[in-house]
Amino acid sequence: MVGQPSAYIIKKLIHDVETVVGKVLEDRSTEAAFWHPDRRARR
Repeated sequence: MVGQPSAYIIKKLIHDVETVVGKVLEDRSTEAAFWHPDRRARR
């Protein structure tokens, strides 16, 4: 990890993007249903 700072930065960026996308999908249930129909249908 110390020898590859770029890999750490990329990992952090991916994690941040996933967090933001997850929040957006939670806020917009219709989009969440579009991207994850199974989760919505099995309630």
